[in-house]
Amino acid sequence: MRDGGAAAKEQRFVFHPGAVPTAREAEEAIAVMFKGHGGYAPEALPVFERARLINFVQCNASTCKLDLRAAFPAAKALAFIDSPAEHVARALSRLPEAKCIRITLCALDAPLVRAVAQRADGARLSISDISADLIEEFAAAIPAGARPNDISLSVHRDADELPDALAAIPSLTSLNIAGCAKIAHLPAAPLTHLRHFYAAGSGIAGFPDWIGACHRMLAVIIHECPHVPALVDSLPDAWLGADTPEIFLAPKDYARIPLDHPWYTNLISSD
Repeated sequence: MRDGGAAAKEQRFVFHPGAVPTAREAEEAIAVMFKGHGGYAPEALPVFERARLINFVQCNASTCKLDLRAAFPAAKALAFIDSPAEHVARALSRLPEAKCIRITLCALDAPLVRAVAQRADGARLSISDISADLIEEFAAAIPAGARPNDISLSVHRDADELPDALAAIPSLTSLNIAGCAKIAHLPAAPLTHLRHFYAAGSGIAGFPDWIGACHRMLAVIIHECPHVPALVDSLPDAWLGADTPEIFLAPKDYARIPLDHPWYTNLISSD
């Protein structure tokens, strides 16, 4: 089944119960999606020679009974959305060459985050809704000397603190604590690789001194935070200049910042 519309979409095949790709579709597809997939006969699964991105959306573990490695020899990027940990772990084991892994809204557990961490060297990893305990599991499982391209973590809203283990994660470039109302501060240990920090709706009350050492920071989002004035006051002077990161806050919070504040002209009021 081809997606209609633009030519780019014509190179994506979407599996759903009853969908069977033609030989041409299998030959041309550069991306494949399993959506609500309840099982597909392994002997009928063709080889997608060009498919580099494989998406698994709301899938169950039966998908992993497929010979994914044989079907997708060129797979480099995997995305899992709203899928069980067992399914994600099995799919990872069957596609060992993939180095770009995104896990979103999945039921995480310790074996899964450890399996992802073991793939860190040279990888781009993104995990959402991860708890503080699982952050510690993830950090501990990253092989010594691993050099990821970048790692992005989105913390579960129920978290009440950020573990110091975050500092042990190499190339942690994006940290998202949006909606984490119980988190009042960042870890004491520095996270100097950060480029993006999302804290909208969080309880964070100020930035630690080490934030000024994040020389590659690109964007900080502090929408709807109860302590916006204190956060702005704690922004480092080291960021003021030609390479100032973009600091986003809600219009109502922007209005609370004095006109003569050193950061006033560098803040971005945005909905």
